[in-house]
Amino acid sequence: MKKVYLKEANMEDVQKEYEFITQLPEDENGFTNKDYGCTYEEFEKKILPGYIDKSNGINLSPGHVPGTEYFLWDGDTIVGLFRIRHHLCEALANGAGHIGYGIKKEYRGKGYANEGLRLTIEKAWDIIPEDEIYMSVHKDNPASLKTQLKNGAYIHHEDDEEFFTRVKRPEADLKLVEAEDKYADEISAYRQEFLDCEDHMDGCGSLRKYENPLEYIENCRQRAAEGASTEIGGHAQQFFCIRKSDDHLIGMIQYRYEADPKFQIGYSVRPCDRGHGYAKWMLKELLLWLKQQGMEEATIACEPSNIASEHVILSCGGKLVETCNYKGIELRVYSLEI
Repeated sequence: MKKVYLKEANMEDVQKEYEFITQLPEDENGFTNKDYGCTYEEFEKKILPGYIDKSNGINLSPGHVPGTEYFLWDGDTIVGLFRIRHHLCEALANGAGHIGYGIKKEYRGKGYANEGLRLTIEKAWDIIPEDEIYMSVHKDNPASLKTQLKNGAYIHHEDDEEFFTRVKRPEADLKLVEAEDKYADEISAYRQEFLDCEDHMDGCGSLRKYENPLEYIENCRQRAAEGASTEIGGHAQQFFCIRKSDDHLIGMIQYRYEADPKFQIGYSVRPCDRGHGYAKWMLKELLLWLKQQGMEEATIACEPSNIASEHVILSCGGKLVETCNYKGIELRVYSLEI
């Protein structure tokens, strides 16, 4: 995989979109492609404009709801198709649900379905009004079921032929809190997971150096006080992203008052919890908190190679303002309106 991304059906990519659609099976594992076998002229003049109209709720067939066709690209190659239906009707609630997807045969088993579904779920939360994403999967397609479960789905019910899965809206079970002693065990587990993965603990303050979580929590409290000395890290507000249902620590995000503006915001998500939109939720919540503090804008930086973080920043309204080099590391700097 190079740079994998979703792109709405559009007229500019008509040739590659046509080639993909005519090579995707008409019906495979429950994902239907009613446009299989069409001519180029039909696709360009009628089918593709129909995709675009449907995304905008125009010229809908009776009983149909608005829906968007997203092609999954790897570089300049289309490898899959993901479909988001904008809201449920009775037939969708009892059947296909919000999301359907298909990966071109030669690209299966390479992680495209998992990454494509992750990206699609993120988009779906900005589109659908429901508190859960509905999906379904044929029982003879265990790979697709595994993909859905890996992306946070659970099996809601089943019949003789299909499993019907759901993904709960993340923010419904999340809260952003300040450091508290009761999260000590979760902090230890969080720290160890990053050490085991040899990953950066961005947005965690001095967590790496504290083996004792209670000492780290005390450091967070001291740094939250205005006038905190640079000896303990300087003035900063540390937040934990906690799952309400079981007090599981998912991520951390920090605002450093006196740091270079490029480095005032940092965040991280526990490796085992990535890919579910938690970073985006944390950043949005922090921006709301900053607004309550009377601030109107903020800046944030990330490395060009950190595509996931760049996606989070852009999805929160980030606008690229400059590139810079910090201690030999190339960075992209974004402004964020609050």
